[in-house]
Amino acid sequence: MLKVPPAPEPPTFDANVRKEGERAIKEMVGEGAARRGRPRTNFGTRDAIPSEKFTDYWTRALGDLKTAYNYICAYSCFHIHDVTGDATVDHFIPKEWRTV
Repeated sequence: MLKVPPAPEPPTFDANVRKEGERAIKEMVGEGAARRGRPRTNFGTRDAIPSEKFTDYWTRALGDLKTAYNYICAYSCFHIHDVTGDATVDHFIPKEWRTV
């Protein structure tokens, strides 16, 4: 069985994904400052936010993740070619790391 070890977190991940996502969630529950433009709906609690309301900040890290994993899927160990379509983040960040 081939193993793909976890790659280090991309250097821009915290600023571009984690902090932006947390800011958006805080705004959607009325905890944070509102962004410019149309205000987000206040859902009251984090658990009340429907999944389709989350902005896809993870895609900002996709290029760095492809490079860090050398275009190898962390699930299947297959090489992901840009010609066949763009990879998604879940190819590189599995929900659970299994050790066998």
